[in-house]
Amino acid sequence: MNASRGTSRKTWLRTKSPVTEAGYQGMKNGALLRAAATQYDVLITVDRNLAFQQNIRSLQIAILVIVAGGITYDDLKPFSPRILEALGGIQPGEVVTVTS
Repeated sequence: MNASRGTSRKTWLRTKSPVTEAGYQGMKNGALLRAAATQYDVLITVDRNLAFQQNIRSLQIAILVIVAGGITYDDLKPFSPRILEALGGIQPGEVVTVTS
């Protein structure tokens, strides 16, 4: 899930761009982040290692990591209020972790 540049938080609720739909399929994390930074403000992921594998501070994108028990809609839905709260203050180059 990503928030497109220039969209409101309400628009984000309706915007979801899986890697394949965004045209980033097959890209490694570094290339993926650089490409996503040209179109999105925030990359929302469940990949807990991404922030440790990449130099996020050098990119014009923020990373929001959700630490959940799974990756299904039912697993992630309870995190919605915390995700929206985090999106309100996250800045490019930051990594914010949302937990239960």
